[in-house]
Amino acid sequence: MPDKETIEEIAQTIIDVRAGGRVDRLHTVHKTRPYSVAEHSWNIWMLIHQLDPSVLDIHLTQYIMFHDVAEHWVGDVPAPVKWMNPAMGHEYALMESEIAHKLTNFHREELSEYQHELFKFCDMLDLLLFCREEEWRGNRELQGIQARAFDYLKNRNIYWKEVSGAPLRDQIIECFSRNPITRELRDLLDTR
Repeated sequence: MPDKETIEEIAQTIIDVRAGGRVDRLHTVHKTRPYSVAEHSWNIWMLIHQLDPSVLDIHLTQYIMFHDVAEHWVGDVPAPVKWMNPAMGHEYALMESEIAHKLTNFHREELSEYQHELFKFCDMLDLLLFCREEEWRGNRELQGIQARAFDYLKNRNIYWKEVSGAPLRDQIIECFSRNPITRELRDLLDTR
Protein backbone atom coordinates (compact mmCIF):
# COMPACT_ATOMS: atom_id res chain seq x y z
CA MET A 1 0.00 0.00 0.00
CA PRO A 2 1.38 3.42 -0.85
CA ASP A 3 2.43 5.61 2.03
CA LYS A 4 -0.45 7.88 3.02
CA GLU A 5 0.09 10.67 5.47
CA THR A 6 -3.42 10.98 6.81
CA ILE A 7 -6.58 8.96 7.18
CA GLU A 8 -8.20 11.56 4.92
CA GLU A 9 -5.79 10.63 2.10
CA ILE A 10 -6.58 6.95 2.56
CA ALA A 11 -10.31 7.67 2.56
CA GLN A 12 -10.03 9.81 -0.57
CA THR A 13 -8.08 7.09 -2.39
CA ILE A 14 -10.78 4.56 -1.50
CA ILE A 15 -13.48 6.91 -2.79
CA ASP A 16 -11.53 7.60 -6.00
CA VAL A 17 -10.81 3.94 -6.72
CA ARG A 18 -14.43 2.99 -6.17
CA ALA A 19 -15.49 5.76 -8.57
CA GLY A 20 -12.95 4.50 -11.09
CA GLY A 21 -14.54 1.07 -10.97
CA ARG A 22 -17.91 2.55 -11.95
CA VAL A 23 -16.63 4.06 -15.21
CA ASP A 24 -18.64 2.70 -18.15
CA ARG A 25 -16.62 0.98 -20.86
CA LEU A 26 -17.54 1.25 -24.56
CA HIS A 27 -19.55 4.36 -23.80
CA THR A 28 -19.65 5.48 -27.45
CA VAL A 29 -21.59 2.43 -28.69
CA HIS A 30 -25.04 1.06 -27.87
CA LYS A 31 -25.01 -1.76 -25.31
CA THR A 32 -27.88 -3.76 -23.87
CA ARG A 33 -26.39 -3.48 -20.38
CA PRO A 34 -23.67 -1.53 -18.55
CA TYR A 35 -20.06 -2.74 -18.76
CA SER A 36 -17.99 -1.20 -15.99
CA VAL A 37 -14.25 -1.01 -15.36
CA ALA A 38 -14.81 -3.05 -12.17
CA GLU A 39 -16.59 -5.83 -14.07
CA HIS A 40 -13.91 -5.83 -16.76
CA SER A 41 -11.10 -6.01 -14.18
CA TRP A 42 -12.79 -8.87 -12.34
CA ASN A 43 -13.27 -10.72 -15.64
CA ILE A 44 -9.59 -10.40 -16.53
CA TRP A 45 -8.56 -11.70 -13.11
CA MET A 46 -11.00 -14.61 -13.46
CA LEU A 47 -9.75 -15.48 -16.97
CA ILE A 48 -6.11 -15.50 -15.85
CA HIS A 49 -7.06 -17.53 -12.78
CA GLN A 50 -8.68 -20.12 -15.03
CA LEU A 51 -5.88 -20.20 -17.62
CA ASP A 52 -2.73 -19.96 -15.49
CA PRO A 53 -3.33 -19.24 -11.79
CA SER A 54 0.38 -19.70 -11.02
CA VAL A 55 1.14 -16.19 -12.31
CA LEU A 56 -1.38 -14.35 -10.12
CA ASP A 57 0.96 -12.67 -7.66
CA ILE A 58 0.21 -9.39 -5.89
CA HIS A 59 1.82 -7.34 -8.70
CA LEU A 60 -0.33 -8.81 -11.46
CA THR A 61 -3.45 -8.65 -9.30
CA GLN A 62 -2.82 -4.95 -8.60
CA TYR A 63 -2.18 -4.29 -12.27
CA ILE A 64 -5.43 -6.02 -13.25
CA MET A 65 -7.50 -4.20 -10.65
CA PHE A 66 -6.06 -0.73 -11.32
CA HIS A 67 -5.22 -0.74 -15.03
CA ASP A 68 -8.33 1.22 -16.08
CA VAL A 69 -9.23 3.03 -12.84
CA ALA A 70 -7.56 6.21 -14.11
CA GLU A 71 -10.39 6.52 -16.63
CA HIS A 72 -12.31 8.14 -13.77
CA TRP A 73 -10.04 11.18 -14.26
CA VAL A 74 -9.01 11.02 -17.93
CA GLY A 75 -12.04 9.29 -19.45
CA ASP A 76 -12.27 6.17 -21.58
CA VAL A 77 -10.87 7.42 -24.86
CA PRO A 78 -12.20 5.18 -27.67
CA ALA A 79 -9.51 3.05 -29.32
CA PRO A 80 -10.13 4.49 -32.83
CA VAL A 81 -9.24 7.96 -31.49
CA LYS A 82 -5.93 6.62 -30.17
CA TRP A 83 -5.27 4.85 -33.50
CA MET A 84 -5.89 8.08 -35.44
CA ASN A 85 -3.52 9.99 -33.18
CA PRO A 86 -0.78 7.69 -31.80
CA ALA A 87 1.01 10.56 -30.03
CA MET A 88 -2.17 11.44 -28.15
CA GLY A 89 -2.68 7.74 -27.36
CA HIS A 90 0.84 7.56 -25.93
CA GLU A 91 0.29 10.65 -23.77
CA TYR A 92 -3.03 9.26 -22.57
CA ALA A 93 -1.31 5.98 -21.58
CA LEU A 94 1.32 7.94 -19.64
CA MET A 95 -1.38 9.86 -17.76
CA GLU A 96 -3.19 6.62 -16.89
CA SER A 97 0.06 5.05 -15.72
CA GLU A 98 0.93 8.02 -13.51
CA ILE A 99 -2.50 8.00 -11.88
CA ALA A 100 -2.40 4.23 -11.29
CA HIS A 101 1.07 4.60 -9.76
CA LYS A 102 -0.18 7.31 -7.39
CA LEU A 103 -2.99 5.01 -6.27
CA THR A 104 -0.94 1.82 -5.89
CA ASN A 105 2.77 2.74 -5.95
CA PHE A 106 3.07 0.06 -8.65
CA HIS A 107 4.72 0.12 -12.08
CA ARG A 108 3.87 -2.12 -15.04
CA GLU A 109 7.57 -2.89 -15.31
CA GLU A 110 7.23 -5.04 -12.16
CA LEU A 111 5.40 -7.66 -14.26
CA SER A 112 7.22 -10.37 -16.17
CA GLU A 113 6.87 -10.31 -19.94
CA TYR A 114 4.70 -13.43 -19.73
CA GLN A 115 2.41 -11.88 -17.09
CA HIS A 116 1.94 -8.79 -19.24
CA GLU A 117 1.26 -10.84 -22.38
CA LEU A 118 -1.26 -13.01 -20.55
CA PHE A 119 -2.87 -9.86 -19.14
CA LYS A 120 -3.18 -8.30 -22.62
CA PHE A 121 -4.59 -11.54 -24.00
CA CYS A 122 -7.25 -11.78 -21.26
CA ASP A 123 -7.98 -8.04 -21.47
CA MET A 124 -8.93 -8.50 -25.13
CA LEU A 125 -10.59 -11.88 -24.53
CA ASP A 126 -12.93 -10.22 -22.03
CA LEU A 127 -13.82 -7.58 -24.63
CA LEU A 128 -14.47 -10.29 -27.21
CA LEU A 129 -16.67 -12.22 -24.78
CA PHE A 130 -18.64 -9.06 -23.94
CA CYS A 131 -19.19 -8.36 -27.65
CA ARG A 132 -20.34 -11.95 -28.24
CA GLU A 133 -22.77 -11.70 -25.31
CA GLU A 134 -24.15 -8.49 -26.79
CA GLU A 135 -24.58 -10.20 -30.16
CA TRP A 136 -26.39 -13.12 -28.49
CA ARG A 137 -28.77 -10.51 -27.01
CA GLY A 138 -29.48 -9.23 -30.53
CA ASN A 139 -27.13 -6.22 -30.47
CA ARG A 140 -25.05 -6.26 -33.65
CA GLU A 141 -23.48 -2.82 -33.14
CA LEU A 142 -20.30 -4.24 -31.62
CA GLN A 143 -19.44 -6.57 -34.53
CA GLY A 144 -16.59 -4.35 -35.74
CA ILE A 145 -15.08 -4.22 -32.24
CA GLN A 146 -15.57 -7.97 -31.94
CA ALA A 147 -13.77 -8.62 -35.25
CA ARG A 148 -10.79 -6.46 -34.22
CA ALA A 149 -10.61 -8.19 -30.83
CA PHE A 150 -10.67 -11.61 -32.48
CA ASP A 151 -7.92 -10.62 -34.94
CA TYR A 152 -5.84 -9.26 -32.09
CA LEU A 153 -6.18 -12.51 -30.13
CA LYS A 154 -5.30 -14.69 -33.11
CA ASN A 155 -2.08 -12.74 -33.64
CA ARG A 156 -0.82 -12.75 -30.02
CA ASN A 157 2.20 -14.97 -29.41
CA ILE A 158 0.75 -16.13 -26.11
CA TYR A 159 -2.21 -17.61 -27.94
CA TRP A 160 -0.02 -20.59 -28.78
CA LYS A 161 2.06 -20.71 -25.57
CA GLU A 162 1.94 -23.85 -23.43
CA VAL A 163 0.45 -23.39 -19.96
CA SER A 164 0.22 -26.33 -17.56
CA GLY A 165 1.28 -28.76 -20.28
CA ALA A 166 -1.14 -27.73 -23.03
CA PRO A 167 -1.27 -24.82 -25.50
CA LEU A 168 -3.29 -21.89 -24.15
CA ARG A 169 -5.37 -21.89 -27.33
CA ASP A 170 -6.39 -25.53 -26.74
CA GLN A 171 -7.25 -24.85 -23.11
CA ILE A 172 -9.52 -21.96 -24.09
CA ILE A 173 -11.23 -24.06 -26.77
CA GLU A 174 -11.75 -26.88 -24.26
CA CYS A 175 -13.07 -24.46 -21.66
CA PHE A 176 -15.54 -22.92 -24.10
CA SER A 177 -16.70 -26.33 -25.36
CA ARG A 178 -18.07 -27.17 -21.89
CA ASN A 179 -20.62 -24.37 -21.97
CA PRO A 180 -23.34 -24.19 -24.64
CA ILE A 181 -23.25 -20.39 -24.58
CA THR A 182 -19.54 -20.30 -25.43
CA ARG A 183 -19.43 -23.17 -27.95
CA GLU A 184 -19.93 -20.70 -30.79
CA LEU A 185 -16.92 -18.71 -29.61
CA ARG A 186 -14.93 -21.93 -29.32
CA ASP A 187 -15.73 -22.68 -32.96
CA LEU A 188 -14.48 -19.20 -33.95
CA LEU A 189 -11.20 -19.68 -32.07
CA ASP A 190 -10.76 -23.18 -33.49
CA THR A 191 -10.81 -21.97 -37.09
CA ARG A 192 -7.15 -20.90 -37.05
